[in-house]
Amino acid sequence: MEPEPDLKDILSRQEFERLRSDHPEALYRYLCEIARDFVFGVHDLRGEEWGGDARLLLNRNLAVHLVSHFAEGMSSKEELPQFTVFPDAERAELVEVTRAVLDDDGEEIEGAIFYVDPEDYDIYLREALDVAERYGAWEAVPDSYYFHTELVRFLNRVVLEHPLVEKERELDFRLPFAAGTADPPVDEEDYPVEDLVTPEREDSGSEPDEEGPTRYVEARWG
Repeated sequence: MEPEPDLKDILSRQEFERLRSDHPEALYRYLCEIARDFVFGVHDLRGEEWGGDARLLLNRNLAVHLVSHFAEGMSSKEELPQFTVFPDAERAELVEVTRAVLDDDGEEIEGAIFYVDPEDYDIYLREALDVAERYGAWEAVPDSYYFHTELVRFLNRVVLEHPLVEKERELDFRLPFAAGTADPPVDEEDYPVEDLVTPEREDSGSEPDEEGPTRYVEARWG
């Protein structure tokens, strides 16, 4: 049997994919060891009708969209994704909480718009697209690879600290790994390690709700 590789350097997309195929347990342990708060992937959505400029998927659970402006398929705040980063010089550092009705039974889901300075938004988007260009559809890039970026600093300092985001992250343990665990759940039939480190399909992601969200509170961060 081929020995497991000694993982020390920053890995490319091809190396991640090869590890997923040949040594999923080693990949899992590597991610648990090197990622501080999350693993993530970036999907370039420019040219799409809905979703903005980019979608960041954290721990294959939490989708954060970078949306620079309204468009034909997303023409109002009510049509924005659940968690959105939006440039607005006058409202920068404000968080606007949303509530959306999902179905006729009245089930609701809460979200937030994180307003940022337009110059900061341009930096976040540029850095996000750099990740997308390098790693494509791979959705398990360790955050430690990009500690030096303003994007990851913003995610850690602002987005991940928001109570609604913390609530959403309760499902992180399923996708792709349980934070704080030393070994992959290789004996769990429901969560084989191959699935936990396998990226989602490129066309996966959240879809806009038919019923738009209702604004009810704002908060300031910073």
